[in-house]
Amino acid sequence: MSHEITLVCLANARREGGRCVAGVDNEGDWVRPVSSKTQGELSINECRLDIGRDPRLLDRIVVPVTAPQVRPDQPENWVISGEPWRYKGHLDSTKAEELLDEVCYHDPDIFGDTSRYRVLSEMESDPIHHSLLVIEPEQLSWKVERWDNGAIHHRATFDHAGHTYDLPVTDPIIEALLSGKSEGTYARDVDGQLGARRFFLTMSLGAVWPTTGRCYKLVAGVLAIS
Repeated sequence: MSHEITLVCLANARREGGRCVAGVDNEGDWVRPVSSKTQGELSINECRLDIGRDPRLLDRIVVPVTAPQVRPDQPENWVISGEPWRYKGHLDSTKAEELLDEVCYHDPDIFGDTSRYRVLSEMESDPIHHSLLVIEPEQLSWKVERWDNGAIHHRATFDHAGHTYDLPVTDPIIEALLSGKSEGTYARDVDGQLGARRFFLTMSLGAVWPTTGRCYKLVAGVLAIS
């Protein structure tokens, strides 16, 4: 039997096979709606709103779900029912800033440590408490890298609570802004294309890579507050 969760969308990220949507509910708790597929990815149709588009960051949306799917690497997951998602409005800058300040994470470790990934077997014996959080980074910049196989990768470098991180970006808006740019480092406003007073990042622990057992830390959402 399904019930509904109302969320403020704080991530709608690209992932292999589909999308990863996540947000906070009315109590400030994180929720990641997932499908019944092995990795839980959502198709575009599965997360389409009743107004004919997919969720945007800071949209308020209603998601019908069936049951929690607590996993050692992603304890916030809820399985969707397959019923349509509904749009309930969009937060203005003032309300968005208030929410992000309220949920912002200030501890130095991201998902338990300062590494680039966590190992699933370690989390199975010692489960993490969360796989989603929001930070307000310092010294934020973006990188475009070309790997030896020719693939282009987008990354974020930033400081958080005294530690420097260099992590993949899966936010499609940032990926689009960086698309076509040459290898190198770009300021947080991406050459003036993304003007804002403050930047918040939604961090996510990605699904496990079967060949390595690793769950990589990702920048899944970039929230620019003007």
